[in-house]
Amino acid sequence: MENLQMRLDRHRRFWNMEETDRPVVSFSLGSYFFAQRFEAARPLLEHNMEILPEMIDPKDFLPDYERQYQESLETGQDAFWVAEPFAALPWMEGMLGCKIYGAKESFWVKSSLKDWDDLDKVARFEDNPWFRKYIEFIEVLVEHSNGRYPVGQPILRGPSDMAGTLRGQSQFVIDLYDSPAQVKSLLEIATSAFIKVIRTQKKIIPEFHGGTSMGFYHAWTPGQCIWFQEDLSALFSPTLYRDFLLEPDTVLSNAYPYSAIHLHPASFFILDDLLNIDGLTAIQVNLDVGGPSMEEMLPHLNKILMRKPLILWGALSDDDIRLVLRELPSRGLFLCLVAPTAKEARHMMSIIKGG
Repeated sequence: MENLQMRLDRHRRFWNMEETDRPVVSFSLGSYFFAQRFEAARPLLEHNMEILPEMIDPKDFLPDYERQYQESLETGQDAFWVAEPFAALPWMEGMLGCKIYGAKESFWVKSSLKDWDDLDKVARFEDNPWFRKYIEFIEVLVEHSNGRYPVGQPILRGPSDMAGTLRGQSQFVIDLYDSPAQVKSLLEIATSAFIKVIRTQKKIIPEFHGGTSMGFYHAWTPGQCIWFQEDLSALFSPTLYRDFLLEPDTVLSNAYPYSAIHLHPASFFILDDLLNIDGLTAIQVNLDVGGPSMEEMLPHLNKILMRKPLILWGALSDDDIRLVLRELPSRGLFLCLVAPTAKEARHMMSIIKGG
């Protein structure tokens, strides 16, 4: 494994889009269903069982985090493994008042905002026990890390995802036309809540080698960072995106020096708008199961790399990895590769290094 300074330098070159010999690499080890990576989560994976904050003790998860951290050390990755509050839980939806239920492999959320007159209740998320549980999780992880690895942000959705869950996705689409003013108020509340959660956790999380890290993708940044998503943008038109989501996304992108948005190929139609957000540092793209192939995505990925750094996530095959190395520049490219085991990760790393 490269020494510490070389790893940090690789990350700096990535963010600066400087020429380099190969992409920066991190690994996401284990099942595609993130809840199944945690033994401590098994009692929660009961079909339709309501999950309450008091059912979760962050300390019960520490053996899982320690195992994942130790496994990460065997991969030879450039990145630093990041611990974040149990990523499978829909934290923000719970904080904003939704009920959370278990399923066999993950969790689902019931819409809660039936009346627009209840918007003020959504805004008071800091009184919600899910918010307090999230902060408790952060505190436990920081203590357990003891400086060995960074602590960061898990999947916290984005404005459209939160609003769509609160109203129900079908109703939310109707709301765009029938209640545009209320939708914009809800998106503003969701955006503000997102930033307040990040701001609160940053008061607790110490710097890691002079920077911080984006959870889930394990991307170290030389300064403070934030990442978000707009999965529900796939239901929007380009005009609706600009009318409703461009402003919240601009606010989130400018909240901290380093920012990234998570994107699925179904939302490639908003790429031009995203590339024009000056404060948005990077774009993260998934190779989706059942979605466009890596070859089909290449024009979009090259388009991103002409303007901004790209984080590419997914279970790439050996052929996919070779295609990426051949057809995409290493400058500004970060690969977060899903691998079932550390052994498979080392195999992928050998391909990237030219072995």
